[in-house]
Amino acid sequence: MPGLRTFRVEFKDMPEFLKPMLRDEAAIVLHDKGLEYTEGDAHAVLTMAYVHNLIPPEPPAKVNDGFAESLTPGGETRFVAEVKIELRDAISNELVWSGNMARAHSVQMGSYMHDTVARSAMRDAFIVLFADYPVALADYPVED
Repeated sequence: MPGLRTFRVEFKDMPEFLKPMLRDEAAIVLHDKGLEYTEGDAHAVLTMAYVHNLIPPEPPAKVNDGFAESLTPGGETRFVAEVKIELRDAISNELVWSGNMARAHSVQMGSYMHDTVARSAMRDAFIVLFADYPVALADYPVED
């Protein structure tokens, strides 16, 4: 977008462990579009809001053979993690770009997140989200 060269990130209801990954992956993708991440004053504000949607557990099987009882403690938590994204002009607050990314999760007791896999999925989601965002043109003429 004309005049937008830098952006900063703001989070709403975002788990702390996700913030650096989302910020870094957004910065990589938006860099290719001509926007540079900064922690100071910026031309645009990228807001990422987290929404945690629980998926109800599946009912247990109705088998009465004496072997249908679970032997594992706890169980599985299923949820959809959604990140709603808005890019706004820092001065006018005009909405420049928006979208969301979501991913379903099934987490069992003792599970942990694999950073490399998570970062790759986040970057892929940002690439899709900003695929049609125009690449910023340089402020100076290109010579042939």
